[in-house]
Amino acid sequence: MADTIDVRERTERYVTRDGQIVFSVEGPLFFGAVELFEHVLHHIHREPNVFIFNFHRCPVIDVTAVEELRRVVTELKAADRHVIFAHLSPSVRATFAHFGLLDGIETFETTQEAIEAS
Repeated sequence: MADTIDVRERTERYVTRDGQIVFSVEGPLFFGAVELFEHVLHHIHREPNVFIFNFHRCPVIDVTAVEELRRVVTELKAADRHVIFAHLSPSVRATFAHFGLLDGIETFETTQEAIEAS
């Protein structure tokens, strides 16, 4: 299933401010998502202050991917980065809530709202 996961840094669709970066998560996130999160951690060195994860095209996420995302969020917060989730489907929102991943994370209905608020 790892081949169905696609993460893209989105700059062409969204007008972002300096210090913001948007990652668009496309496809279901299952145990093969480790590459996704390594990609995100690699970008920490670019020093954006705000990481916006756009889950618009992510219909479901499994427990293993939730744990990997939790690890990324923990590392980002430890580096004093602000993490925002946008476009959570009801299924992804419920999974995140069940595992406490929404605790201390701002969420927005749209990515543009997240950009404007941060």
